[in-house]
Order: sequence, then C-alpha cells, then structure tokens
Amino acid sequence: MKKSEAVAHYKSMAALARALGITTAAVAQWDEIPGPRQYQIEVLTDGALKAERPPSTEPASDTPSDTAAA
Repeated sequence: MKKSEAVAHYKSMAALARALGITTAAVAQWDEIPGPRQYQIEVLTDGALKAERPPSTEPASDTPSDTAAA
C-alpha cells in the first residue's frame, strides 16, 4: 500500500500515527510503509487497506514432474 492511501484512510498523518502507536515524525520519515507496518494497517483497517505481498519464492510448478510415468 502507498503511504498516501493510509494517510487518506485515516484522514491525516497524525491519525495514522496514533492508530499505529508511533509518532507522526516516524510516519513522516517513510518513503514507503515498512512491510510489518503494512500488515498492522491491514489488520487495523479490517482489510480495507491491503499489505503488499512479497513475490513468491516457491519454484514454478508448470514443469512436468520427474515422477511421471514413462
């Protein structure tokens, strides 16, 4: 999520900071919302704002299995 989305949801940077239990100065320093804070905001907003999910590190499963019958 973008910082601007979270601030808009809470109507101000100060209100966002209060919801997170941190200072407005801490929020002001963010270029991007840190991942753990994104998840916190997602929970606090009951999913109205969604945390960005990191790309999956699982290998692609679109290749045939080695256990396929020959």
